[in-house]
Amino acid sequence: MADDKEPTRHPDCSGTWGKRDGLVINVSADMRVVWVNGEKCKGEPTASGLKVQWPWPGCPPSVLVRVNDSILIEHDQPAFYKLRSPKVAVEGYVNEGHLSPENKEFFRKKGFIVVKKGANQILLREAQALVAQHKEKPGAHSRSWTSSEACVVNLVRESDRVTDILQELLEKGYQMTFESSNAQITSVYGLHDSHTEAIFANPCRNPNGGEHLDGMHTNYNGCKRGQITNFTCLVGVALDDTTAEGPMHGNLCVYEGSHLAVAQALRAYEGGVDAWARLDEIEELTPTDRMHRLFEDTGTPWKQFEKEYPVTPLCLSAGDTVIMHHGVLHGVAPNCCPYTRSMTYTRYYAPRPEGKRDCFYEAMLNPVLEFSYL
Repeated sequence: MADDKEPTRHPDCSGTWGKRDGLVINVSADMRVVWVNGEKCKGEPTASGLKVQWPWPGCPPSVLVRVNDSILIEHDQPAFYKLRSPKVAVEGYVNEGHLSPENKEFFRKKGFIVVKKGANQILLREAQALVAQHKEKPGAHSRSWTSSEACVVNLVRESDRVTDILQELLEKGYQMTFESSNAQITSVYGLHDSHTEAIFANPCRNPNGGEHLDGMHTNYNGCKRGQITNFTCLVGVALDDTTAEGPMHGNLCVYEGSHLAVAQALRAYEGGVDAWARLDEIEELTPTDRMHRLFEDTGTPWKQFEKEYPVTPLCLSAGDTVIMHHGVLHGVAPNCCPYTRSMTYTRYYAPRPEGKRDCFYEAMLNPVLEFSYL
């Protein structure tokens, strides 16, 4: 359960039911009827399960399938996920101030690592207070902005366990990407009526954008059109807990191991990274569209990619720190709980050849180039 409060079982329901932080889902034992917050949904039995029309305008139907003790929800963007989040393998967590051989192998294969409670606790509390002062924008699902406040900029710099692990990963040293010493803050707002159409989307399909690589041009992020501004590591610090069961709590979502697939696709892409980066000079494509085109143009349909590289919503406690390879596809899940979930992000890079600080495409083609221990 997402909390200690028992959800209300619909009186006509004798089967599976669960609660997703303010969302109560009842499924009858024969898999023929579903109630959401007490409202009966239209259902149509199919060969694979129960096709359900959710009671929100614009929300596409889904198919509910029973597998052992879990209910799976199948979507048009063919992603499967349990009502309970998939879990990161134990090798993906660092509890000490150094990486074990198992941690290093996990990072090499999966492209990220989670440092448990790695953040400086004093600066963490100051950053939480800073974010709490920012009011929610009416009608928006989330908000990203940059801050030069010391508590945010120094949150990673003064977290010794995190910097020790960054040093161990990069060995040659590291620097912040932004000379202006800004850090990014992303807040995913809590559940409103305007959010409901997104609840049962792919966990990475936030209404403000889906899976992507950072550094790709959009009309609002300041990145240059026709190039990829790539760095070495993205370091994210959770300011709020996203530990409740379920993938829909504003979690950072990662496609495990996708940094290897991205590098392989870029090596195969006709014209290389330069040609792929210039796609947005030819067509108005979102970063998500450009990622799909990369794989489809090199022989891997996106549906096949999603099966081979599953999306995992990370369940984090406040202060947990994610170190992620730049090449890992990621996104942010919708937030079905009533509370805002926030993270800070800083970008780090290993020392690079002169003139290639922001566009070092060799590192995109070779995902281990800047990680000397690999």
